[in-house]
Amino acid sequence: MDKNIFVYKLNGKELTEEPYIMDDYEIKVWTPDLFNYIPPNSPMSYFFFWLMKTLRLFKNEYYRAYSIVSDNETVCSLVCVPALNKWKFMTPDGLQIKNVFTHPDHRGKGLAFNLVKYVLHKTNSNKRVFWYMTDEHNIASQKLCKKIGFRFAGQYYRKRNRFLFYEGDIVTDAETPMVKV
Repeated sequence: MDKNIFVYKLNGKELTEEPYIMDDYEIKVWTPDLFNYIPPNSPMSYFFFWLMKTLRLFKNEYYRAYSIVSDNETVCSLVCVPALNKWKFMTPDGLQIKNVFTHPDHRGKGLAFNLVKYVLHKTNSNKRVFWYMTDEHNIASQKLCKKIGFRFAGQYYRKRNRFLFYEGDIVTDAETPMVKV
């Protein structure tokens, strides 16, 4: 079965708009440690990232998870993953925004938009490039990253159990991008 992942890019120098988090929400930051190796709302496969952090195999030290909490309940979350050798297109200072999730009861309130913007501003540096990868069928996620300012950079696709990356044209409209292969 083919799996296509759309890759979006945002240069940290392009960040302008400040995030806005409503007063009745709290932002929590998760960092991995010896006993905390899976970020909130993340699958067990994130153990791999904990191992990479523990073995110091990431290209930078910004592996974190961020959550918006209301009444002691996580209503929105995401994970920041530093560059790995697997993602050859990422610079050593790059960060990938992954696993963006909003609880169904809290969707449509702009929480994911503001949490991503918050993380971008908190982790930005002059050289940082942010990456956002999403399944080709996840239209809501694609719309979110485009609304924030990410631009289509290419796609990964599976061929013979290997993911290959092809650069594509930058797309700014809301339609699903077509990729030159």
